[in-house]
Formats: sequence, C-alpha cells, structure tokens
Amino acid sequence: MKWPHIIIESRKRERLTVAAMRKLTQKVANWQLGCQEVDACFHPGFYQHYRVFCNDQAENIKNFLPSSLLDMLSQNPGWNIEAMDRWLLVYRQGKTVEPNAFDPFFNGSMEIYNHFNN
Repeated sequence: MKWPHIIIESRKRERLTVAAMRKLTQKVANWQLGCQEVDACFHPGFYQHYRVFCNDQAENIKNFLPSSLLDMLSQNPGWNIEAMDRWLLVYRQGKTVEPNAFDPFFNGSMEIYNHFNN
C-alpha cells in the first residue's frame, strides 16, 4: 500500500442536492473504510477551507501531508482529493472545465499529485 486512505474535502458550500450526496458518500466511506474526521488545526489556513477524513491517526496524517501541499490548497480553495493505495482522485466539485481552462486545471491536479508522490 502506497498511500493511506485520505479524503480532503472542500468546505465550500454547494447546492443542497450535492451536499446531501456528500453526506451519503461520507457515511458510506465511514462505514466501509472506518474513516473518521481528523482535526487539521495544525494548519489554520488549510483548516479554514478543508476537512480531512482518514482511517489513520491524526498525527500520522499530519506527517504524511506535506506543508507545501497544505499551503497550496489553502491558497487555492475548492479542490477535493481522495487518496487510497496507488489511486488518487482530484476534482473540483460542481465545476466543469471549459476547453480554455483545462490547462490550469490539469496543472493544479499535477501539482497535487506531485505533492503526494514525493
């Protein structure tokens, strides 16, 4: 196993239907994978914009997530990330990417991947 199961969820509020779906997803993740919300107060800028769920201890997650990733995410709110084993899912919930905006989205996704891959 390469990465622990981690869900980094944007605190940005979406429409009610999306919020209800997120709640369902969280409940299924908690039920299937034993994920719990982790206190991410160790990085206030990140904590202001994101919630973290995982199946590991908070201290281990703090050591796993590099401060450079937390800085990048706190300066660019709205990303959602799920990591598990060798899989990484990166998306911006509720957003579609226009053709002329694909490069910035791709570059942001690769920056997130590179933080995980180091």
